[in-house]
Amino acid sequence: MMGTSIPSDELIITGDTNSILIMEDNKQKELPCIKCGKCTEVCPVNLIPSLIMNNPKKAKVLNINKCMNCGLCSYVCPSKIEVREKIKAIKEALK
Repeated sequence: MMGTSIPSDELIITGDTNSILIMEDNKQKELPCIKCGKCTEVCPVNLIPSLIMNNPKKAKVLNINKCMNCGLCSYVCPSKIEVREKIKAIKEALK
């Protein structure tokens, strides 16, 4: 999903407003990776995000630079791990 987060309900609706999505703020606790492989199944560039996340020293060999930060891995994770953010941090550390 793309858009802008507004921390309050003070919003002025104008003619160019397409839609408003109101979501409950329920940040769930992150659990350990259960190695289910769902992140790998949805990765559009055929990476193995769980392996990259758990083995940052092997990130270059695992083609971490192919990651396009789509966030699908985080979206499908049953352990509620922010995989995209962790991979992004590993990519930054390798620069």
